Amino acid sequence: MAFMEESGAPGGTPQSVSDGFALLARWNYSLAAFYVRRFQRQMELPIKLAAATSPSQLVELRDAFQADLVADYSDRAHALHRTCSDGGLNETADYGGALLKAQEHASSLIEQAKVQAERIIASARARADQIVAEAGTGPTSSRRSAAG
Repeated sequence: MAFMEESGAPGGTPQSVSDGFALLARWNYSLAAFYVRRFQRQMELPIKLAAATSPSQLVELRDAFQADLVADYSDRAHALHRTCSDGGLNETADYGGALLKAQEHASSLIEQAKVQAERIIASARARADQIVAEAGTGPTSSRRSAAG
């Protein structure tokens, strides 16, 4: 995130109250943009899953979504770490903890996405079974007699 380097102070630390508020405003804007991007990708996933024509496509879509999710959250974790780090003191020790926490959050989000994707797929299959069942019990004898 470039917003930290914009404060003009070494290490991105604000020099005054107005710099602090500007930093906070940029951080909030950056966070909002991140949430909008993640929400958009989350809403695109069911549409892409519904358009999939084979199980291999479903797996590809899932893997692409997971990779995108992990990359986004990894970027945010790095940016948050740079923002909150004490001017680089004990950076290696803090980095491991922050990275582990980010990985845990990403893992839980991936699991939530998997559960949601499974629900969507189960719902689509149930609806498809219902449509097939309705088509099988419909007025097939009148169609056959009209065609024959």
